[in-house]
Amino acid sequence: MALSRCVFANFGMACSGIELMRKSAIAIIALVICSLALTSCANTVRGVGQDVKSTGRAVKQAVQ
Repeated sequence: MALSRCVFANFGMACSGIELMRKSAIAIIALVICSLALTSCANTVRGVGQDVKSTGRAVKQAVQ
């Protein structure tokens, strides 16, 4: 029930210090998880680019 009061803090209800810390911690953890996910996506895209490049080289050599 206390968490629901904190969720509606923008509507005039105040959050206690513990609720605010918990909400901040959840936001920080979510930010870290999103950052790690985006980093792994960048590495995957880079790897796919290298694979396509090496495939193009192999096709070019096979044609010659």
